[in-house]
Amino acid sequence: MTPWLASACIEESARVADTTTPDTSDPGTDVTPGEPCDEPGITRCAADAAATEICLDGVWQRAACAADKICVLAGGAQCVDSTGNADCRDTLYCFLGCQIASPDDPQAADRCFVECFRSATPPAQRELSDATSCFEENCADDAGFQCVAERCSQDLADCYFDAKGGAPCAAIIECRVACNDDEGCIKKCGNDSTFEAQGDYAVLELCIFYACAGQDEDCARRAGGPSGPCAAYINVCIGLLPNTPR
Repeated sequence: MTPWLASACIEESARVADTTTPDTSDPGTDVTPGEPCDEPGITRCAADAAATEICLDGVWQRAACAADKICVLAGGAQCVDSTGNADCRDTLYCFLGCQIASPDDPQAADRCFVECFRSATPPAQRELSDATSCFEENCADDAGFQCVAERCSQDLADCYFDAKGGAPCAAIIECRVACNDDEGCIKKCGNDSTFEAQGDYAVLELCIFYACAGQDEDCARRAGGPSGPCAAYINVCIGLLPNTPR
């Protein structure tokens, strides 16, 4: 994975250790020891993103977040508000935008990440945590985007779409083209497609963003062209290649 994608979607989200002391403004009351650890002072979010954890006295010490908060790593594990209305897809791209906007200012990116999480609904935060956990567990040491396509497409499908149906991936492309710039229309496209089709489309869209972040629409067309970096994912989506391995 690229450095900005790794930073935005792995290092700054659930279950990634950090050396900063966790936020204690709302530490919760459920402080319990967990599995052994050997890096005193390291912090992380619990796997369910419902608590902060810090390595103390050789074990992970868990402090539950309040019911209306969720744990995110941004300058250390901390519990942030979970009262927004953004969906998972928008929050994912908010994360990516933070890293692009502040590539040389980690503190500014951290503040931006927290605001992204605060703007998301609790279900969106959980879906995003599942997707970024998949990236971290399966692709943290893999420099290629193919790893995400092969191992995390279904977590991305859950992040991108709210319902399932029987339509193919190509129908999502056709629907989104017909929407022009109508965001409400765009959000509905794909909800009647199969789970597998949704995963294939999510990988394609993320590939184009990865290839063209900060560039114009012509880049997107080139990225999906015959010799572009996302050509294989276009061909999977429209049925010219077998589905991405799961």
